[in-house]
Amino acid sequence: MKGKMADLGYREFELEISYEGGKEYEAEIERNEKGAIEVKIEDELNGVEIEGKEAFKLLYPRLKEMAIKRKTPKRQAIRKALQAFHLPANYKKIEIEIMFKDGSKLEFEDKK
Repeated sequence: MKGKMADLGYREFELEISYEGGKEYEAEIERNEKGAIEVKIEDELNGVEIEGKEAFKLLYPRLKEMAIKRKTPKRQAIRKALQAFHLPANYKKIEIEIMFKDGSKLEFEDKK
């Protein structure tokens, strides 16, 4: 997983989306205190909750497709995330947080 994360250029990634009816979608890749990668997907839209390598196998191609960079504008980043994760655009709230491998961060939040 570490090698593939380096390919993406991300150190950590988090996507949280809230929809009508209290449904949420969350995808997260983070490093714990020991530097190990922890991956989790909680998809209430489809009733899916997975962690670890299985979650990483689902997230990696989506993150690769998403290809958000430091200078990606907010609207474009949101559109890319929704498309890459095959999620509806009728969200109530969306948050995207990315820490790049150089330590810089990108954070977007939008509410409808």
